[in-house]
Amino acid sequence: MMNRILVTVVLVVASSLSMTSSDAAVKAGAKCTKQGSSISLNGKKFTCVKSGKKFMWNKGVAINVPSQITVIVDPIPTPLPAMPDPLTPVEMSPLIGMTEMSAQSYAQEKGWPYRVGERDGQFFPVTMDYSPTRVTFFIAKGLIYKVMVG
Repeated sequence: MMNRILVTVVLVVASSLSMTSSDAAVKAGAKCTKQGSSISLNGKKFTCVKSGKKFMWNKGVAINVPSQITVIVDPIPTPLPAMPDPLTPVEMSPLIGMTEMSAQSYAQEKGWPYRVGERDGQFFPVTMDYSPTRVTFFIAKGLIYKVMVG
């Protein structure tokens, strides 16, 4: 029983010795231990000051904390430009059976960009970007046999 009381007393003394000024009740005029130390509590910043030979917490200074966060948003985003409607098979069908030169002229008159994807079994590198008004020609023996949009 004596050991149990001794252990309890030792724990109480040890815990009170380890208490720091920030653990103690902070209010104006209360004792503090280190000049210049500060602590924020309930919207005020208290600083430990020397008064005569003693150290004590000052009255505290209000901390200016913004009450709300303002978010600025771009009012109206600029809309993306409208993508033209893709060419249809009906629009491109007159190209089938034309010579390469005639097909190029026809596409230029319509304002369509064009490129050759294949000529007589030889495939040409083409980009994978999609252009709804671009025509890709496929040519065999000088004549257009297939057209694709893109």
